[in-house]
Amino acid sequence: MGARFADGRWLLHGGRLVTYTSLLPETALSEALAANRYYGFPDERAAPLVFVTAEVRLRNVVDLRNGSVRQRLRLSEATIIETDWRADNLRGQESMTEAWGWAFGEWGVEGFLCRSAAARGGSNLIVFPENLRAGSRVRVLNEVEWPR
Repeated sequence: MGARFADGRWLLHGGRLVTYTSLLPETALSEALAANRYYGFPDERAAPLVFVTAEVRLRNVVDLRNGSVRQRLRLSEATIIETDWRADNLRGQESMTEAWGWAFGEWGVEGFLCRSAAARGGSNLIVFPENLRAGSRVRVLNEVEWPR
């Protein structure tokens, strides 16, 4: 639900549901710390963090890690990694990556893989839950038990 209320690298808030995931826990940690570091806050201000594992099966995924796919879309890896979407948003602009995220969602793509801007060599999977087709799913493996 976070994408309904906050902007992200791949989508402006208020639009469609989107789930940002990472393929490895190390990448997820780097992604979680990236916002604090961007604004100059110490890492300890990011705590506590909660990691959730999931099994994801998608049928219609765009792999932006593949150079030939990016070339067909005319979307460079540098644009994906180096776009300062927060600065664009502060200027009242949609970033290039947010525009691509919107386009993927509109095209009915279930998800897309991309390099992490926060973890060198890391990869993320961005999922559009509303676009899931028959046979596709995102299943949380360990539900978080929040104290009451």
